[in-house]
Amino acid sequence: MKRNSLSGNAMGDVLQPIVLANPAISLVAAEDDARLLDDTLLLQLSGNEVVRANNLSDAVERRHFLFRRSLQRQFVAQTIGWQGALRDIELKHGQDQRPICMSAPGLCLSFSSSGNSFLFAAAEDAHLGVDIERLRPVENVVALAQRFFSVEEALAVAACPEADKSAVFLTMWSAKEAGLKAKGRGIVSGLNSFCFQNRAGVWHVSDHDAPEINDQWQLFLPDWRSSHVVAVMHRSAV
Repeated sequence: MKRNSLSGNAMGDVLQPIVLANPAISLVAAEDDARLLDDTLLLQLSGNEVVRANNLSDAVERRHFLFRRSLQRQFVAQTIGWQGALRDIELKHGQDQRPICMSAPGLCLSFSSSGNSFLFAAAEDAHLGVDIERLRPVENVVALAQRFFSVEEALAVAACPEADKSAVFLTMWSAKEAGLKAKGRGIVSGLNSFCFQNRAGVWHVSDHDAPEINDQWQLFLPDWRSSHVVAVMHRSAV
């Protein structure tokens, strides 16, 4: 069945704002419900991105790339008040590095996706990282926590009710991923760069690399959908 083509404004309508306690952070989510045509998304990409998209033979991977990169550009345009064509925004992506907008060098960006769900965040002059994970059963969850988490975190996973173990594990995992992105690192640098404690419903952050700034990190776990965990790590760079 043929879908209707949508305009650039309709692309903007796909972005759903998520309100955080820190107004300096702009956070939006999007779900690819197949309303946007591939050809519509392709028009928003840079020349290099078009070439890359056309070289992807797997249809699912190509669609994911088109949606992700096009909505990233739409989000940046809305954030900085860009008046030109989306394809002309200079966005640079490096492996295990933060995305950079050459048109707004003081803007910190972070993006994440899980399946058809996408997350986009921005803040001025900050360390910022986001991650989204689909909630799902995790096999051998206690053993995985013991392998990748701190002793205290692994004990917290083991101690919680069986029905909650996977959600607690994925929440910690997502928070750690967001923290590593905020530092401009990949997951290979080690999940224990950050340690998290939930005390009476309040999350406390320990930065093992720089304990003197532990109280400057903020962790947000906003509600978006009951099917996903969303984590945001933020620290002002000033």
